[in-house]
Amino acid sequence: MERVWRWKFIGLLILIAVSVGQLMPTLRPDEGQLPGWFTGFFNKKITLGLDLQGGFQVLYSVDYDVVVDEKASALRADIEDKIKGDLKLASLKARSFPGGQITVNLSPDDLKKLPSDWMKGFEGLAKRSCPGTAEAGTICLRVSGKFEDTIRQKALAQAVRVIRERADEFGVAEPTIVERGDRIAVELPGAKPADIERIKSIIDRTARLEFKIVEDGSDIAEYMAKLAAAARADDSLKVDDKHRRIRDYSFAGRGEGGYEIALIAEDEEKSISAKEAFERRCQLKKNERAWDQAKPGDENRVVKCVLSGQRLLQEWIDKAIVKEPLPTSKDNHSLQIVMESVTRRAADMQDDDSEGADKLPAVYWRTHMVRAAAELTGDAVSSAEVIPDSVTGFPEVSVNFTRSGGNRFEELTGKNVGRRMAIILDEKVNSAPNIETKIGGGRARITMGGTDPTEVQREAEDLVNVLRTGSLPAPLREEYASRIGPSLGSDAIRGAQLAIGIGAAMVFLFMLIYYKGSGLIANLSVVLNLLFMVAILVGLQATLTLPGIAGLSLTIGMAVDSNILIYERIRDELRAGKSPRGAVDAGFSRAFWTIFDAHLTNAIAGFVLLSYGTGPIRGFAVTLLAGIAVNLFTSIWCTRLMFDYVVGRKNAGSEISI
Repeated sequence: MERVWRWKFIGLLILIAVSVGQLMPTLRPDEGQLPGWFTGFFNKKITLGLDLQGGFQVLYSVDYDVVVDEKASALRADIEDKIKGDLKLASLKARSFPGGQITVNLSPDDLKKLPSDWMKGFEGLAKRSCPGTAEAGTICLRVSGKFEDTIRQKALAQAVRVIRERADEFGVAEPTIVERGDRIAVELPGAKPADIERIKSIIDRTARLEFKIVEDGSDIAEYMAKLAAAARADDSLKVDDKHRRIRDYSFAGRGEGGYEIALIAEDEEKSISAKEAFERRCQLKKNERAWDQAKPGDENRVVKCVLSGQRLLQEWIDKAIVKEPLPTSKDNHSLQIVMESVTRRAADMQDDDSEGADKLPAVYWRTHMVRAAAELTGDAVSSAEVIPDSVTGFPEVSVNFTRSGGNRFEELTGKNVGRRMAIILDEKVNSAPNIETKIGGGRARITMGGTDPTEVQREAEDLVNVLRTGSLPAPLREEYASRIGPSLGSDAIRGAQLAIGIGAAMVFLFMLIYYKGSGLIANLSVVLNLLFMVAILVGLQATLTLPGIAGLSLTIGMAVDSNILIYERIRDELRAGKSPRGAVDAGFSRAFWTIFDAHLTNAIAGFVLLSYGTGPIRGFAVTLLAGIAVNLFTSIWCTRLMFDYVVGRKNAGSEISI
């Protein structure tokens, strides 16, 4: 046996050992069956797709109206900058409204000074007729239909990208995330039941980070006092007094003597219909089945659930502001009411000596009046990380701004010293600290709230993940969700195993009958081909789907074809009178380029599928490309190694069983 052949054989044995090691965690999945030192090297398992092992499937729709309204708000700000800043028309009053609508109001004198081409640069806006109640000098605009379609398309594409990145951050292998019309379908194979809710909360979390100055003063307090009086008189809030409690906040140090009134509500347990619970996002109590898990026609079934104080307040305020519209700020900016979840720790309760503090519950929701347009958004964030609070030790999220974002944050805090800034995440006020001095350095902190350090740590890590991947362009609405069980996957696996087994047995039998002893070499080459290919799939953490199994079957055929090409070449050389050694050398040499050319064209097709395909198509492409690479190695190198042994120099004169 030649020394070179011996080293090649040792190398092949090492490859086989490594491949078997890669497969062992899959073959022996129970913990403790493999020694610790072994799992330290080999700990990856074959990941099965949704069609084989089940998982989680959900259909989302994007709230495009929010995107359009935000674009209208941004255009309104640009209009203010142009008319007030460039054209110096100080009487401007611009407001944005739902539906992408904007009104521009000017005094009669300034309206005459307004150039006829002032809308140049605002191609996304179109003029509309104003209602009869509009003030004189009002110009009514709206986002054009064509521009709105563009906004929707960009929002959908961004939502798909963000969802895919979040699924990858969570560690779900090969998620399938595709557009279905104006909706987004998400399939997460292998998602465990315990993780499904957390995965959903990460995926559909808008992660819209906004910084807004809290509006206060006598005019705001008077408006909130009207809402508070209406809340006291409203029988629909008669569940308990917690929904009508108000609290005064005094602001010292700004010379205004202003105060704030906040509506406060607690979470409430209710018994309502399953359909209403679904629509109001009511958190179901233990052992209650959701509407989408019930039989058709079961939507009137009564369930016990918990409605958040935020939703109770928001539902009531939405009705109240119809009768009592929201005011505008002193500089004519649109305002909105947002909610903050407050968790009072024992130490906070003891130290809080403000009016009415002894009557406040430990956990509640409260209102803040802020500007509708954000002063600063999450687009200005460059990075985020979890850090411990220097005093309490509880996890917090440290946010680093971009250079321009840091400058804007410093300017914003400098202009509003003595006021409070609301840090809003997903339309919920995370905190509203008082600005004591101008904040530079391009960094801010977000406290998580809560009293359980483990829960707070997990929430902080989830927040960092979504901030790193970026915010969704608009909130997602879950339209359909289901967990697919593994029963179909088990049937598919058994069927695929049977098909591969029968096909492989027939191919092996044919090769043994037709090529005799050389057929055994071909069969060994095919077995090595499958072993190496599956080991590569495990190493790449690729997901094996039904199309992937089809790729495995296709690889068997490709491996057999390659061996047949080589064997027929060797037969031709033997018929021409060459020695077994010479016939083997010539057969492999002349068949190589034919085999390489066939594999190259298949590889090009595989790369196209990998680049443009999604889900199962990508799984098939990965399997195909891995099979092509492995097949070239086994059919050319491994098969040649075995033939070299058969026709080695000591056996140069022997015949080949082919």
